This record gives sequence, C-alpha cells and structure tokens, in this order.
Amino acid sequence: MNLYEEYSENFEKAKQFIFPKVSKSKRDIIGRLFTEYLSDENNFNYAPTLVHNDFSKDHILYDPAKKEITGIIDFGDIAFGDPDYDFLYFADEFGENFLIDVLNIISIRIVLFLKIKFIFLLLRIKFKYFSQV
Repeated sequence: MNLYEEYSENFEKAKQFIFPKVSKSKRDIIGRLFTEYLSDENNFNYAPTLVHNDFSKDHILYDPAKKEITGIIDFGDIAFGDPDYDFLYFADEFGENFLIDVLNIISIRIVLFLKIKFIFLLLRIKFKYFSQV
C-alpha cells in the first residue's frame, strides 16, 4: 500500500466532495493540513508492520478488578501498514492526554511529530467517510 498516493487521492476527493460544503476558512485549514502532511517525507518513512487497523476501545478487553488488559479482539481489518496508525484511536476515544501518556510509557518517537500525524489521520478518516456519502 502506498500511503502517499492514497492520502493524495483522499485530498482530491476532499476537494471534490467536501470543499463545496464547507467555508473558505475550513477549506484553507484542510488544504494546509494535507499539503503540509504530504510534503513531509518523514510521514511516509516507516517499516510496514502488522497493524490491527481497528484498535478501538471496543476491541480491548479490560479486567477492572485486576486493572489490566486481558486481551485484544477483532482482527478482521489486520494488515501491513504504518505502525503509528493503531494509536490514533487512543487520541480519538480517550483524549490527547491519554495518548501522550501511552506514548511516554512505550517511548515511541517524538510526541509532537506523532500528534501532528494523528490529527491528520483522524481528519483523513472523517474525509474518507464523507466522500463515500
């Protein structure tokens, strides 16, 4: 999977389907976000890894009595891809502070870089949904 091409196509679809429905200021923000993300080759510099691709809270089994994760379920969307992708669900469902705590615990790259990346990925998912409507 070539994510640069996929995200470039998403941008073109956003311009076609979403831009006509939003204000100029929102078009400017969306355009800037895509342009800056696509122009930074670091966003596409990763070793493809096996990713869950749907790592939401609904797929994490947690035992409150033991205060521990007991399992991960639903591997129907599993694929090789960007290993950072799975973490975007943490920001979306648990908030940015939770994501930062997780990243600090497991020491993944620079938090600022990932924050920008996750904001883009979250918006990309929303654009993908709206362009299919």
